[in-house]
Amino acid sequence: MKTQTKISLLLIPILAIGFICGATAARAQTEMPEMNPLAPLNHALLAAGASELTSEQESEIGALILEFRDAHRRPVQDADLPNARKAYEEAILNGDGAAAASQAEVIAQKQLENFVQRQKDEAAFAISVIGILSADPGQADALITQMGTGGFVRLVLSLVEGPGGPGPMGRRGGPPPRQRFPFAH
Repeated sequence: MKTQTKISLLLIPILAIGFICGATAARAQTEMPEMNPLAPLNHALLAAGASELTSEQESEIGALILEFRDAHRRPVQDADLPNARKAYEEAILNGDGAAAASQAEVIAQKQLENFVQRQKDEAAFAISVIGILSADPGQADALITQMGTGGFVRLVLSLVEGPGGPGPMGRRGGPPPRQRFPFAH
């Protein structure tokens, strides 16, 4: 019994000190600096031997990024899509392959329309950004020379993807790899 009391008397202060140190350290941590979405573009410009973005260019491109991200924060939901998904699920549960196939076509068409609209918006964004870069002699040309046309366009398009990179169906590598289940061989 004496041993348990001694351990308790030692353990409680040690835990209290640990808690106080942890709380103090958490308070002392400074906030993470905000990520600059234009940092990769500025880095590429410097690597290509061109001038960095001017503050005016940064403001214009930053406004385009925010506008694009706000427009695509959530996928556009057509009122028919939830109904088609529900009818698809019901057809599966009822064993009606023809009805399920019909609803799958409706779902795919709605998703395709959303995808095409995003691609159009990405193209418009990229054209605007390239126009801003082309206004400063040498920036766009230096990037094309350094990266090639495909690399330059991918760099510009990456600006709307944000710090986390592309979504699950992003350009870099396509869909995520399928997960293997423990029972699969």
